[in-house]
Amino acid sequence: MSPTAEQIKFVLAFGLATLLGVLGWIGWTSFTERYREEGRAEIQALWDAQKENDRRAREEVQGKLAAAEQNHRQKVEELTDALSESEKRHQAELAAARLSYERQLQLSATRADIYHRQAQGNAAEQARLASHAARLDRAVTEGIEVVQGLTATLRQRDESLILLGKQIQADRELLEEIPDGK
Repeated sequence: MSPTAEQIKFVLAFGLATLLGVLGWIGWTSFTERYREEGRAEIQALWDAQKENDRRAREEVQGKLAAAEQNHRQKVEELTDALSESEKRHQAELAAARLSYERQLQLSATRADIYHRQAQGNAAEQARLASHAARLDRAVTEGIEVVQGLTATLRQRDESLILLGKQIQADRELLEEIPDGK
């Protein structure tokens, strides 16, 4: 039996439909694959751009933070040096006050001897007065030393408070320059 014209047409139509289906599937697959690759490339480019922006922003913040920390370190170092110098001046003032006190005590002892020599001419009353004058002289001398020491201590305390206040201000300035968790 030979195939009829209708059977041949059917086979040809079926072959043509199959061929068109296969070609359509191949075309659709390559079409979607091309767009999938373009989408991937676009997403990767966006990802890379965001990463680069993040890196730049991080470097900028790190640079600002490093500059702020350096400025803070410098201020704290200057204040620490100034506080140390203030303490040295204070110790020198206390030493000078102590030396002055010791000199005044020696002068007081010398004056006491003079008072005693002068008082020896008139018996016990003069000796008592001379002794009293010597005690007063010594008390005045001790008072002078106390006042000088307290004055130096108060001056040093005031300088320390001023310098510590500046250090606290430097710390606050550093904290203000630090970005809020960024």
